[in-house]
Amino acid sequence: MHAAPCPHPVHSATANRAALPPVLLPQASRDREEERGSHEGAMGCPACGHSGTLSRHARRDSWWRDVPHEGQPRVRRGQIVRWRCPGCRHTHARLPEWADPARRATRALVAWVRQEAAQGRGVAQLARLCGMDEKTVRMMLAGAAVQRE
Repeated sequence: MHAAPCPHPVHSATANRAALPPVLLPQASRDREEERGSHEGAMGCPACGHSGTLSRHARRDSWWRDVPHEGQPRVRRGQIVRWRCPGCRHTHARLPEWADPARRATRALVAWVRQEAAQGRGVAQLARLCGMDEKTVRMMLAGAAVQRE
């Protein structure tokens, strides 16, 4: 059994592009357009409670694992947008709505993994299908158990 190359962004950008599965979702470009300023003034500061306009401080492209397609892992691309509060000067990151804040996966992938595990699919098989480590899949399933209690 061969290990998949590490897709984490700490490695060189060229190695990253080669290691990541192909992007199959045309939705990513539409999400990027929505992210370009739609939240300005729409949220308050979680640190100081300032209710005025927060200014966009920065944005960066990122990726999240998504539901496999035809047995192949998929990646969804989007942007992490940073906002600055004029009151306390803290910055806050906002992920796309479809991204799971606990891991580099989409909410759809987390739901799919839990559904497939409930139907009897094994952790090792799910990890291979998603292109993730088995421990990550186990943590997704453990999170579902905690939510039910």
